[in-house]
Amino acid sequence: MTALLLDVRDLRVSFPMANGMTEAVRGVSFSVAPGEAIGIVGESGSGKSVSALAVMRLVAQPGRITGGEILFEGRDLAALDEKAMRTVRGRHISMVFQDPLSSLNPAFTIGQQLVDTVRAHRPAATREAARDRAVEVLELVGITEAGRRLTSYPHEFSGGMRQRVMIALAIACEPKLLIADEPTTALDVTIQAQVVALLWQLREKLGLSVLFISHNLDLVAEICDRVYVMHTGNVVEHGDVEDIFLRPQHSYTRMLQNCIPRIEGVEPWSAAARSSTGEVAP
Repeated sequence: MTALLLDVRDLRVSFPMANGMTEAVRGVSFSVAPGEAIGIVGESGSGKSVSALAVMRLVAQPGRITGGEILFEGRDLAALDEKAMRTVRGRHISMVFQDPLSSLNPAFTIGQQLVDTVRAHRPAATREAARDRAVEVLELVGITEAGRRLTSYPHEFSGGMRQRVMIALAIACEPKLLIADEPTTALDVTIQAQVVALLWQLREKLGLSVLFISHNLDLVAEICDRVYVMHTGNVVEHGDVEDIFLRPQHSYTRMLQNCIPRIEGVEPWSAAARSSTGEVAP
C-alpha cells in the first residue's frame, strides 16, 4: 500500500467568541496519496477553507489549531514551530488562494515576485537561474511570451491570467502538494474551466498531489479522485468521486447537487464529462 503524503487526523480549529472558544472545524479527518487529487466541498462557513489553512499553519489569529494531527510524509506539521514550518511552505506544500489580485503585490512586477519566491526557497540559486525558472513556470501555466511578461505588473493581466501567475508561483519550487482554495471563485465560467484543466494537466505532468477546495461540485468532479463533503465543521460524507456524485448518501450532499442549475439530460459529474487530457468536456 502506498504511504500517504498527507494524513489529517481529528483536526480541530477554534476561534474565540464572547462565550468562549467555538470550533469551526470539529474533528475532521482526510488524506491525500502521492499523485492523487482530493476535493473538499461545502457551502461558505462549512470549514473547508479553514481546514486547508490549518494544513499550511496559516489560520488567522486569534484562531488556532486545538486538536488533531496533520501528518505530512509522516511528520506532524501541527507540532512544528514557525521556523520549521517555513521550510515546508512553498518548498513542499504550496497554496493558491481565491483572489489573485489581492494575493499578488501590485508594486512589484510578476518577474520580481517569481524570482523572489524561487530564491527564498532555494537560497543557492543565482538571480539568473531564478529568472530562468520564472520563465519556465510561466510557460508551464500557459502564459505566452513569458520572458517579456516578466516585466508586467499584476494589473496588466486579466483575472484568469493572474490566477495562472498564482499557480506558477505555487509550483515554482516543485512542491509535492498543491492546495487550491476556491481558485476559480472570481472567474467567469469559461475561465474556470480553463483553470481546472490547467490544474489537471500540471498534476499529470509534474506528478503533483492536489487538495482542491470548492463549493462548486461540478468543478470538483472534473479534477478529483475522491471527495469529502463538509457541513458545519464536520465531514458528513466521503468517497470516490463517482460514488459521491452519482450515489450520494447524505441529504446535505444531495442538497448541494440540487443547488446547481442543470441542462436536462446532462450530468457534468459523469465519467463521460472527463477527457483523457483533463480538458473540460463541452
